[in-house]
Amino acid sequence: MENFTSIFGIKFGISKEDLFKSLEGRYYYYSDHQNPSPNSIIINWIEIAGRKTDKIIFNFFEDKLCSTEAIFDPQFEEKLIEEYSEMKNEISNKYFKSENDYFEYEPPHYPTDDYYETIKALEKGHLKIECWWNFSTNTDFDNYIILKISPNEKIHLKYEYTELNRKYIEKLKTQDY
Repeated sequence: MENFTSIFGIKFGISKEDLFKSLEGRYYYYSDHQNPSPNSIIINWIEIAGRKTDKIIFNFFEDKLCSTEAIFDPQFEEKLIEEYSEMKNEISNKYFKSENDYFEYEPPHYPTDDYYETIKALEKGHLKIECWWNFSTNTDFDNYIILKISPNEKIHLKYEYTELNRKYIEKLKTQDY
């Protein structure tokens, strides 16, 4: 099973400065006014894996890239689940088929609902569509890829390099980081 040490050609553990160097030659929009903290960088409208993102958030622990979250806003609501399924298949083909694939409804919504009822279930938080892949490491924690559809009908693709990401999360819990 192939593990990952980089995403979209960007290596985990690189600095913010090196991130911008690795993005040279690609079209994107960046404004430091939109960054939620000094430890995150938000890039808009960059194309990754053949798809244009709404935004991608790069999180850093001690100036080392530890996780990313790409957010995609499908052009047509009718294509939301189809695009999610395509992305899931692409990741599965690259790495392996996930055993952690969830399409869970809460009443009053059910798998027999039509497409528009399914979208309503998503919007209300009554439907969880999520798939994740975990990659064993030589540490106590695995690396993860998480793909999900949010209630606001966007597709989120998150990569967590757990060795650094756990430290980042712990730091967030203890102070304003």
